[in-house]
Amino acid sequence: GDEMYPEVNSTFEYLAYLNQQNRAHHEAIERNRAEQKRLAELQRMFTRISQEYPPAFLHKLNQEIMIVARRLIQNGQSRKGDERQVLRNLELLLRKCAPGSRALVYGSFASGFQIPSSDLDIVIETSSSTTKRQDVSRLLDSLAEVMGEANWVEDIKKHQAVVPLVKARVIVSSLVSNDAKKHGEEPGMNQSSGVQRLDLDITVKTPTHRGAAAAHVLRSLAGTLHGMRELGVLLKHFLATRGNGQADPYEGGLSSYALILIVAAILQLRDDLRRSFGTTLSSGTSDYPEGKATASSNHFDLAEALVVFLESFVPGFDPTQDLIVPSPPPMASLAPRWMQFLQKGGKAKSRFASDPLVVVDPTDPTNNTARSCYRFPEVQKSFQAALERLRQAASQMKDMRTRDSKNSESSGVGCTSNSLNSSSSNFTMLEALFGEKLSIPG
Repeated sequence: GDEMYPEVNSTFEYLAYLNQQNRAHHEAIERNRAEQKRLAELQRMFTRISQEYPPAFLHKLNQEIMIVARRLIQNGQSRKGDERQVLRNLELLLRKCAPGSRALVYGSFASGFQIPSSDLDIVIETSSSTTKRQDVSRLLDSLAEVMGEANWVEDIKKHQAVVPLVKARVIVSSLVSNDAKKHGEEPGMNQSSGVQRLDLDITVKTPTHRGAAAAHVLRSLAGTLHGMRELGVLLKHFLATRGNGQADPYEGGLSSYALILIVAAILQLRDDLRRSFGTTLSSGTSDYPEGKATASSNHFDLAEALVVFLESFVPGFDPTQDLIVPSPPPMASLAPRWMQFLQKGGKAKSRFASDPLVVVDPTDPTNNTARSCYRFPEVQKSFQAALERLRQAASQMKDMRTRDSKNSESSGVGCTSNSLNSSSSNFTMLEALFGEKLSIPG
């Protein structure tokens, strides 16, 4: 045996070596089984998508997503005037209560994912390193006091959350519209003549504050993942319209940061499957009415991404067992990369086993961005209802097109009308998703 296994020099070491090899072999078999099982699940999901959602449906849904998302993004960009005015006013107050400090923006306004209902997230950077909770609390008390005396602040409250913060509602007047015009911006929801209001979340920068890093991560991901910004603002708007605190992390809802990270994870999962297996797992088909769309074309790329998000995140996701890792570290696992974004059964082995939902923070793998989301069952139920309505709309289009095809064959005249395939300005598909009539500013 010495010639065959020169690294062992005793019977005991030889047996230990064999045991190690057997264990490694067994683990490899288990990984292979898990990989094949997960691949079969994904194959069934994409097959179901291709069967339930006709290309014409995805094409129209894609058009609607592009129009609505563009309006939401433009509306968000038009609110930069609000942001500038608030920062100027706030820094004037900081001179009184915290000289040498400055106000910086993070959150959706910094990452570019702001929507009409978004709060403006502000972090106060002090001249000295603030680390103690009592120092942070004292500074916020002083700021809340001076803000309470300002005529542009309507309401202000201090919250003793995991991260102490001040929540305020402020007035942004027609002065914002003038300021926006100076910068070549079109007036939006909060930049029209008259008085408008904006909600603020104000925190203090500490060594553990991840706001700026989080905004940078989202900007970087949005720069590499096609459709992430469009899908992100659309789903943010959807969740914001559900009410009951589902979009408010301070009320147990899903934070916008966690939601966008989930979108990024699902998009990366889909893209990695495409790279690994080509179009064999794609929901797109060549059976498109005009004969010009392919599985990877832009004719329904956003629509496919939305459907994959809902199909992955609703029926096949168990928050008590699974976890989401939007940016898995390289070489951290022997599993293929497409298995690492949504890790089935991986929660029990993680440090987050007791959290209601796990979305690992790319800026800090020890941080769970959804640790306070105890309303996740309500969030998942909202997405489940949306998925069911979307499936019903797709089924109606399939039935209608089948009837039209039969009528065309019997009469010899082509079908010229379809209420579910009308002008893209009529948001029939997204209204099915939202369960209500859409009203998008801008």
